Amino acid sequence: MNYYLTRDKEFQVYGVHKAEEPPKPDEDGDFLVNGNPLLACREFEHVFPSEYHLEPGQVAELDLCKIGFQLIEDTVKTAEETYLYWHKRSGICKGDKARVVREAADHEGGWTRAWNPQKNWMIGKAASVERDLGDMGFELEDGNYYPYFVLEKI
Repeated sequence: MNYYLTRDKEFQVYGVHKAEEPPKPDEDGDFLVNGNPLLACREFEHVFPSEYHLEPGQVAELDLCKIGFQLIEDTVKTAEETYLYWHKRSGICKGDKARVVREAADHEGGWTRAWNPQKNWMIGKAASVERDLGDMGFELEDGNYYPYFVLEKI
């Protein structure tokens, strides 16, 4: 059995599939229905190495050893659980320095907070991580909360 990463054309959602052969997209370039993924998420591009940043409609075989995490076999039930799963595996901890690389959509990927446009001044800047607040994200030294997927550990 192999693991494959796919990216749907219509919804831009990444999916992880366990199968003998790569999943085939439907006529619209989507994998979610035909491929029956183990896990589907929009934020994989923030977790996977850059060679796994797929264009819509693409599929790639995953090298789990290279990625360095254990793929969960069961489907995450809620957006919040999905967020917490990847938050914990982000490698970001209290005391680390992290750069804000982009803004987030309100409640994106199960993050329980909304993005305040006043945080935009931090994009491109680095700050210390003051607290790990779980589904609320990480508090940086500016006092705001940021989801793991907008932070780059430096």
